Amino acid sequence: MLVYDAAGAVAGALHGFRGLYRAWLDTVTDAFGDRQIIVICESRQLGELIADWSDPRVRILHTIHTMHVEAPYTPDAPMNTLWTRWFRVADRFDAVIWPTATQRDDVVARFGSSASHVLVPNPIAPVERRDDLREDGLVVVLGRLAPGKRIDHAIRAFLAAGVPGTRMEIWGGGPEEDRLRALIEELDAGDRVLLAGYTDSPGTVLDRASMIVTATAFEGQPLSIVEALLHGAPVVSYDARYGIRDVLEQGGGVLVPSGDVDALSEAIRALLTDPERLAVLSAEAPSVAAAWSPQRSLDALTAVIADAAARPSRRA
Repeated sequence: MLVYDAAGAVAGALHGFRGLYRAWLDTVTDAFGDRQIIVICESRQLGELIADWSDPRVRILHTIHTMHVEAPYTPDAPMNTLWTRWFRVADRFDAVIWPTATQRDDVVARFGSSASHVLVPNPIAPVERRDDLREDGLVVVLGRLAPGKRIDHAIRAFLAAGVPGTRMEIWGGGPEEDRLRALIEELDAGDRVLLAGYTDSPGTVLDRASMIVTATAFEGQPLSIVEALLHGAPVVSYDARYGIRDVLEQGGGVLVPSGDVDALSEAIRALLTDPERLAVLSAEAPSVAAAWSPQRSLDALTAVIADAAARPSRRA
């Protein structure tokens, strides 16, 4: 990669994107003199390019926001090449920041603790919940209509629960919309299951819901679950990686084995026919969600930065 001066003459060359990023980072960090520098990297590809950056002033914290495994999404499941390559250099970062304890623990169990694996939950801002909007018997599915969300499981489980006077609204759009519409017609459930489309006010949908159902096959982080709890909507969910268990084991909902439609149906039935239990879960939901508050996230990140700053660079 050639570098030109202001007159258009070749002034030098850089070795690919690694050379380009390193030259840019060196130029930026030159302005800091001898001060210590904390770099927060959010891209695995970029992380690989700077993993050998040996400037003694620099500490690199690498954040992760997605799951690292592919189907069947078990701790020992295959990974794509990007993740395999990244894990080879993970121990060079001064801290690798995971959004949930479960994912961090799975990584340590599989790859060992040579890297510095830490936990910082991603923040969800507090909301003004509207309990006056709550509608008895309203079960909601909210999210993208994609194959991995397994919304057909949620539909079948809800109908099998067979609780009179209840209905399901499915909010969102995506490639599964036509297939789900056909399924609802096939099951003759148009009077109880509604494909409601997109919403510009997901908070209002959550405030209206008596219950949220999640049948997803995988998650990268549990933000949608936390958001539901902030609005006081209990969640019935498959125990899918990552993050859902980290939230609901503390309260506010019910976990069932991933892929078990019968268990999902029974959990829906049990809550819809037990208003006292449903009310308890709704009441405790915001305190469970508080673990993902902006202040707790900031405190955790601050502690990680302070610890990394106090230690020698892992690339020295």
